[in-house]
Amino acid sequence: MRSRYVLTLSLLCLLNMTAVAQFYTTGSDPISVRWMRFDSPLWCVDADSAARPWAALADAHLAGVAPKLYSDFPASVSRRHVSVVVHSRAAYSNGLVSWAPKRLEAYAYDTGADDCVPWVRHLMTHEYRHVVQMQSTISGFSRGLYALFGQQSVGLVTGLFVPRWVLEGDAVWAETNYTPGGRGRNALFLQQTRSLVAEGVTPSFSQAFFGSYARRVPDFYHLGYHVVTAVSDTFGNAVIGQALQMSGRLPFTFVPFQRSLRKQTSMRPFAAYRWAMAIDSTLWANEMSRRHDTPAHPLWHSVSDYEEALNLRPWSGGWVAYVSSPSAVAHFSVRDATGHELRRIIPSARNEEIFDIWGDTIIWSERRQHCRWANASESCLMMANLRTGQAWRVTHDADYHSPALSPDGQRVAAIASRADASHAVVVMRPDGSSCKTVLLFPAGWQVPEVRWSGHAELVAIVVCPDGKGVVKMGLDGHAEWLLPPAYRGVRDLCVAQGSLFFSMDSLGYSDVYRLRDGALTRLAQGRHGIRCPMPMGGDSLVVSRYGADGYTPMMINQMEADTCGIIPPKALITPADTTSVNSFRRIGPMCVNLLPNVHSWGPVVVDANSQTISPGLSIASQNTHGTVYFQAGVDFWGDNDDDRVFASATWDFLWPRLTFSGHWGHTDYDFVNKYIVKEIGKPDGVGEYMATVSVNDRVHHSDVRVGLSLPLTRNSGLWVRGITPSVSWRREYSSGLDCHIVKTPTDGRAPIIYDSRTADSKFICATFGISAHVLRRTAERDVGSRGGVSVSALYDAAPWGADYGGQFFVNAKVYAPGFGQHHQSSLNVVAQHTLPGSLVTSSNGGYSYRLTVSNRQPSPYGLSRRDAQTSFLFRAAYHLPLLNPDWEVGPVLFVKRLNLRLVGDYGLDRLWNGTSVYSTSGRWTTSAELWAETRLFLLPYPVNAGLRLTYLPDSQSLSSAFLFSVSFN
Repeated sequence: MRSRYVLTLSLLCLLNMTAVAQFYTTGSDPISVRWMRFDSPLWCVDADSAARPWAALADAHLAGVAPKLYSDFPASVSRRHVSVVVHSRAAYSNGLVSWAPKRLEAYAYDTGADDCVPWVRHLMTHEYRHVVQMQSTISGFSRGLYALFGQQSVGLVTGLFVPRWVLEGDAVWAETNYTPGGRGRNALFLQQTRSLVAEGVTPSFSQAFFGSYARRVPDFYHLGYHVVTAVSDTFGNAVIGQALQMSGRLPFTFVPFQRSLRKQTSMRPFAAYRWAMAIDSTLWANEMSRRHDTPAHPLWHSVSDYEEALNLRPWSGGWVAYVSSPSAVAHFSVRDATGHELRRIIPSARNEEIFDIWGDTIIWSERRQHCRWANASESCLMMANLRTGQAWRVTHDADYHSPALSPDGQRVAAIASRADASHAVVVMRPDGSSCKTVLLFPAGWQVPEVRWSGHAELVAIVVCPDGKGVVKMGLDGHAEWLLPPAYRGVRDLCVAQGSLFFSMDSLGYSDVYRLRDGALTRLAQGRHGIRCPMPMGGDSLVVSRYGADGYTPMMINQMEADTCGIIPPKALITPADTTSVNSFRRIGPMCVNLLPNVHSWGPVVVDANSQTISPGLSIASQNTHGTVYFQAGVDFWGDNDDDRVFASATWDFLWPRLTFSGHWGHTDYDFVNKYIVKEIGKPDGVGEYMATVSVNDRVHHSDVRVGLSLPLTRNSGLWVRGITPSVSWRREYSSGLDCHIVKTPTDGRAPIIYDSRTADSKFICATFGISAHVLRRTAERDVGSRGGVSVSALYDAAPWGADYGGQFFVNAKVYAPGFGQHHQSSLNVVAQHTLPGSLVTSSNGGYSYRLTVSNRQPSPYGLSRRDAQTSFLFRAAYHLPLLNPDWEVGPVLFVKRLNLRLVGDYGLDRLWNGTSVYSTSGRWTTSAELWAETRLFLLPYPVNAGLRLTYLPDSQSLSSAFLFSVSFN
């Protein structure tokens, strides 16, 4: 038994990695999507038929960059085929590589704001580098694992032995090294670490890897990029590739990547990070010695920790800024002239885009997820009244971003993103009507920002194959380059005083510039970065200046005006669209395509829904387009206590989600129970006796389940909403249990011996359910939602076969803010009412019991669950963060936060005694839970461990429980 618990604990430690390695899904695309495929020797690109240009651009770029991405890795790295799935219905840009099944996914929506090269060039380079990394681990010992366990072994080895900062840092290094852009050349990416180091607050390795609640620190992308760059520049580009291959070749050496890194550089990761930071700090100190902060004063001071304000805009003598902070949900902050906040307007999730104001009206763009399909969303335009805070939606039929209001407030200019990889500048009325295309750009070009430069003229930032520049256009579509394209960061357009103001990267730093009559002038600079210019008349300029605490709005009263040269306008040349190809083939709307994506046997079984893990073997498969999932396997324990085989399938079709599952197995019972019984008036004449019940039997069981659900989401502003009605049918069977019973009278009479067998159980049940939630979005430092309601209700009915009665079950939870910042309070009410079924008597008539469906009712902490016909649980909880210590013990332990939770429980049961007589009993407990959010041995997933102490009033004693969980997220 001890070995069983040790095995369980060991597997729990691998829970997150194993689950991800075994089966990973991002959601489904609309079933109406008609997929097309473009085949190449090393990849196949799947895309919506309307998005063929995206796929063609991706294929063309991969053909050129893939050999370069492999050049830094050993020649023995195998080059295996991978699926590239382009999701064209999303309203945000992102990508991922997963080995469960093996695929590269890209979300084909981009504003072009982040980089100076087109989206496809940047994202495909970064994500395909991950493909190369994963391929490199299929070597030596891991090659044998791959033959036995398939794709799961790659995810398992990579997750266990390759730090995530290495994977992402190397990919950022690759995008910087093999494109003219990349985050390594982006001032906004570099300034985060640079400003901290310059102020003497370099994050520790653990803070940089795992993040921190105590202060704002850059994430592991920055950590990885700085270390990988320093190692590659000093020891050669091949170091990381060899260390990755060593992780696959010799994973049994426990820390193969670290051993290989030390062998090649004489440094472990901790030392390599300190060494890289020392190199960079020297370089940055030399650079910043030649820079200064343009004299300025803050418009207001932060009212919360590390609050930063971007894109400041004036209105009626006050200010509006887009504010983000670890302590608050990102919002538009409406302030008066002194900086006092008047109100907040909280939008839904946004891309990093600028907004605009005219009079008392603000306009912005935000993402709205599709009600049904996780991989579909839209970017709509929103407006709000700054005085009342009332918001309304402007557009419904297309993806728009970066809106701007005309000088008279009668028209809106915006950028329309299309599924065919093209961007267009459009003009419409403020109510979204009369939309007209001003200029359509070729496929693959992006337009991050557009602004009015007059009543009939617009300027826009454009990203093309030659880089990033600024285009001037009339409403008749005539256009020319004001700032010819180049590989540099240009952003934050503002037109005022007959000039164009913007921020632009210069030698890795973001400064503010003005373009007037072809003359380019630098107006202001910051030691770490400065952006978002807004002229205020004369030589006054409002900007957002970057520091260790983020962006702060500043007023510059005297601009510097350093002339940088003359830039004459240049005709806008739009090359012919060369992305139209004829080599796509139709693969149907569903593309089940299971066999190429099968994961061979895996060493454990993971149930991602219930977050449980058990030893066993499983095989899983997934349609790469996210509509069909299949999993089968066997659960077993070393002592043969409970074994089962199972299979499940899920199909997202039209609106509902259809699931099938089946389980077949057995449970072994081997135990002896002894207890004193006093019976009066029994036929056998036995009074008080010792009852000995012996069971040594195997019970066979099986169940088949079919379910239909309709998950719907609708998020807006501060609130996250969802509702899921469901119905399911299940059939369960369990064979009877043989018992050997000996009654030994205490008065010396002879024992009475007989055998008994429980009846076979045949159970058919229908379950009708609905769950719904309306929850407040949380800030980074919140311990949980601080407002909202979640409700779930189920009804079980068993009218077929044996009568198991039925059951009503309701679980409602209300969340509210606590007394302090980030605190949470909640009230949970759970109610269950069971309708007992038919009376069953044992084969020898010795006892009877009522058939009932499974009990869902929890009990107060510290008490065992009791079966009752009617049960209630009332739970009040108060949750608060105690400390954000960032306490670490080398690479062994990093404690990120300590949490305290106080719980009061009251359970009320109405007990049924078999003769329709009810009695009521109440139980209450109080508990205190203290646990730590930790990271162990630099593993990438959070481990929460702690202790629960519960006071039991009935016995006036304390009950304790060890708390342990591993996050799947």
